[in-house]
Amino acid sequence: MAYFNIGRGFPKELMDGHWCYVVKDLGYKMLIIPCTSIKKESSPVNPHFEKDLTVLDEHGMITHSRMQLTDLRTVDIQRLANANVSSVIPKEMIIRST
Repeated sequence: MAYFNIGRGFPKELMDGHWCYVVKDLGYKMLIIPCTSIKKESSPVNPHFEKDLTVLDEHGMITHSRMQLTDLRTVDIQRLANANVSSVIPKEMIIRST
């Protein structure tokens, strides 16, 4: 997972900064699935369009994210926020997906 500024979009599209699941590194572009946080008031996961992840972050805290499968896209590598270690979580840190 990595934090990307995925830019501006149309209504109902995710935009601005989001943690994203990196599906494939394509060199100067990345194939990503944007994720959103899961809050107490969040609706249940819709298995047709979403997938929940349990992630261990760089501070050792367990967090929960929801992949938004309908927002799958490619983005330029320059959209990687700050390009530093705190903006990337290795795939090994994903504990479970449901």
